[in-house]
Amino acid sequence: MVQLIDKISLEKFKKHPKILLGFSDITVLHSLFSIQKLSSVHSIMAKHIVELPENSIAIQSLKQIIQNKTIEYNIRGHKLNRLGEVSGTLIGGNLAVLYGLRATPYDILKFAKGKILFIEDVGERPYQIDRMIRNFELSGIFKSISGLIIGQFSDFEEDPTMGGTVYELISKIIQKYQFPVCFDFPAGHVKDNRPIILGKKAKLIINKDNVCFYQ
Repeated sequence: MVQLIDKISLEKFKKHPKILLGFSDITVLHSLFSIQKLSSVHSIMAKHIVELPENSIAIQSLKQIIQNKTIEYNIRGHKLNRLGEVSGTLIGGNLAVLYGLRATPYDILKFAKGKILFIEDVGERPYQIDRMIRNFELSGIFKSISGLIIGQFSDFEEDPTMGGTVYELISKIIQKYQFPVCFDFPAGHVKDNRPIILGKKAKLIINKDNVCFYQ
């Protein structure tokens, strides 16, 4: 997508809007849409609709979004969560893709003030994830956002030389900030990849034992 993004115009799309669905590399399009103040859905794609059980939460929630119904997720709490309640426009997607868009016209993180940031990734080594998260920290992203949702990090091996798990590395980097944080959110390169709407307001309530997400 990064090879095509500067050739894409959304003028016709704005006149005849459709629902954009997808994840991973599609984060490039999600960022473009959010910058243009359009919403899009971070979700499963076409092949997953035939691979997953029809009663799966991912498919049922996607149907609700397509029907313009409210989605609500109630998930188990995580020991690293930071409690709190926050409402704000949701932005984000794949961490490596967001990192690759930094300092370009498609860098949605330039507009992160007051937003809830969602990130996930697949196949990245812990030191690479650490590098990307520290880029966000050093460039002031965590001073701007109002909340953080950490999705699934999959298909990698934890590195004991890093001094902690990937989730623990992220938690350590953001420990000086006060915004609510949700770890282990069910979205990313996993079967339980629940749809969330980027570019749209969301509400996040993080309690000790559970997390509620509304949109």
